Amino acid sequence: LFRGAYAELGVENMYDSMIRQITTYLPPSVAQAVRALPADKLARLEELRFRMDCEVSAVFAGREGPLSLTAPLVCTAAMLQGILNAATGYSAYAAGDAMRQGFLPLQGGHRLGLCGTAVLDGGQLTAIKEPSSLNLRIAKAWTGCADGVLQAMEGRMESTLLLGPPGSGKTTLLRDLVRQLSDRYGQRMGVVDSRGELAACVGGRPQLPIGRRTDVISLAPKEAGMELLLRVMNPAWIAVDEITAAAD
Repeated sequence: LFRGAYAELGVENMYDSMIRQITTYLPPSVAQAVRALPADKLARLEELRFRMDCEVSAVFAGREGPLSLTAPLVCTAAMLQGILNAATGYSAYAAGDAMRQGFLPLQGGHRLGLCGTAVLDGGQLTAIKEPSSLNLRIAKAWTGCADGVLQAMEGRMESTLLLGPPGSGKTTLLRDLVRQLSDRYGQRMGVVDSRGELAACVGGRPQLPIGRRTDVISLAPKEAGMELLLRVMNPAWIAVDEITAAAD
């Protein structure tokens, strides 16, 4: 369902914009390899993976393989640090925030995740130091991909749960559902964007289209975020991504 809907959408301009956005954070050799990808590869590009002393790889439609089509690109400590510096704008505060959360929202809705040595306080993860790998997740907003789902829901809109395997497009579909319920149906929408992937707000501005009647709480635990939205924003719908605990 998800991929069939995406295949019918025009996406050429989206790829150009996506390349400009993500190459901002990449070293020249990696940026060149991304630009050299054929159109069919770009259409399926989901992630760029950087692991210390390993070849830079990419995830295409759920399958990981080498990024470069010619000479291997080996990830170094300097490459990891350079990407992190570019993503944080050389800001110690932003870098520290990323180290605490394990990810950093980027312009355009993209997201940089990191792994390294965990710092624990009372058994709780409080920070990550000594980065050993980075994952640049590439955001794609497929406007209109929820058309078929909304047609099926019309007249009986109720609480809805989206199920699917990893990489099947659940978050992308949910985002377009929120946008259409907000703009097309005039519904007051609340979003608890606990992982910064639905709206991907940077500086308070959503980087991805979620509708003009949508209120977003970013990076809050889902339980607390849902309670706050109910208490202060009076939403008709609340959208959350990834239910992971009984409290959610």
